[in-house]
Amino acid sequence: MELWKRDASVYEAADGIRDALKRAGREDDHDSVVYEATGRLLDDVVHAAGSIELSLTRLHNAISHVPNPYSEQGTEVMDTGTDHRIFDPAVEC
Repeated sequence: MELWKRDASVYEAADGIRDALKRAGREDDHDSVVYEATGRLLDDVVHAAGSIELSLTRLHNAISHVPNPYSEQGTEVMDTGTDHRIFDPAVEC
């Protein structure tokens, strides 16, 4: 379902929004219902994107603090840009 439809009937909450608008003494016309149903979607998307960015930062931070078992064995992990490769000097001789 497209979230930006101008048809108030496609929103499950349309009847509840209409009732709340009436109780508040506000107009419960089509545009008011659609505005209440979609007016904060962009804010929600921006908030969600920020939460994802924060989660990724925390994940990268946690990963950077995990001990590298390969370095303890004299093995190196090299980032080649596309993937990671493990080089063991004992094997590479």
